[in-house]
Amino acid sequence: MESSFYKWKDYFLENKVNLKLINWNDNYKLTDTERKTIVKSIQQFQLGENSEGKYLINSARKSRLRTHDHNYYDALIEFIGEEQRHARDLARFMRKQDIPLIRVHWIDQVFRRLRRLASLEISVLVLLTAEIIAKVY
Repeated sequence: MESSFYKWKDYFLENKVNLKLINWNDNYKLTDTERKTIVKSIQQFQLGENSEGKYLINSARKSRLRTHDHNYYDALIEFIGEEQRHARDLARFMRKQDIPLIRVHWIDQVFRRLRRLASLEISVLVLLTAEIIAKVY
């Protein structure tokens, strides 16, 4: 079965090979005000981006078997990979700015538990909503 999700798979694959270069040699340090403004939110955001996506992958695998939509599964795998890259880039920025990474936060734990109670479609919708909000990062 061919679906429109092949376009998303191609989009993520294209992103992978056409990344904007980040100048990691830039010596800019956040001001105290900037740091105080972003530290808690960037820590939580980086933690959320760092998910392995096991639940989504398993749910998508089951959906693929049921619907035979391999493009949906492949697009989701690429989406998760892109999110993990975002997490690595944010972690690198945070280390450069002496912002500690966090491994656990109650908001992240609640979010993950609630996602497991939802269907695959609702879980993806929640993640996409978070992506829209996260565009500022």
